[in-house]
Amino acid sequence: MAGTQAVTAKVWLASRNDDALDALATAVSDPASPQYGQFLSEPQFRAQFAPTADQVAQVTTWLTGAGLTVNGVGGDNHYISVSGSAAAVNAAFGTQLAHYVVNGTVEQAPSSDLSLPDAVAPLVQAVSGLSTLNQQVKPADFG
Repeated sequence: MAGTQAVTAKVWLASRNDDALDALATAVSDPASPQYGQFLSEPQFRAQFAPTADQVAQVTTWLTGAGLTVNGVGGDNHYISVSGSAAAVNAAFGTQLAHYVVNGTVEQAPSSDLSLPDAVAPLVQAVSGLSTLNQQVKPADFG
């Protein structure tokens, strides 16, 4: 893939307090739990589990330092939209974007797993948009 080709992506930030979030999701969904059906309001969720402004700032600083442009931050700070050249994406995520022919169609995807600096890796849950391949999710994927 040409290093000058424009690329957009979303960097998804990890929720805070994952163990408490998992426990709460189980409790509010279990009819035997005293917390059953007692869902959090949006402000309560944000306060307890959403990524903080400081976490967004840390990841944003890394992304811009890597030569990417931050285009926006999603609701509840859950993702950061970025754009830049394929060369900048390759350098930021330690991969090479490439073109592949799949069933007669040219698709884009990273040639290896992405990597992140240790300082921001715990703050990032996923990166989407670097592949144009459609991934079909099957029930067996949720094991």
